[in-house]
Amino acid sequence: MALYIKELLLTSNVKENGFSSVNQAKLQRSIDSVVEAFGAKTTVTPSSVYTERFLPAKADRIPPAYRE
Repeated sequence: MALYIKELLLTSNVKENGFSSVNQAKLQRSIDSVVEAFGAKTTVTPSSVYTERFLPAKADRIPPAYRE
């Protein structure tokens, strides 16, 4: 469990931006990959599929320091 928390859950993005924060450039790359893989004729923007509007304040989403 500690390995999961340290290596997969507490990513640099989570430490810096809090839980549920999405890196817009990374999301765009994921969208582009799906569009290419399925040959979609249309695409979407990150802002059309994700918003932080309903999340708690950033300070409330930052995890406490992880202690092993």
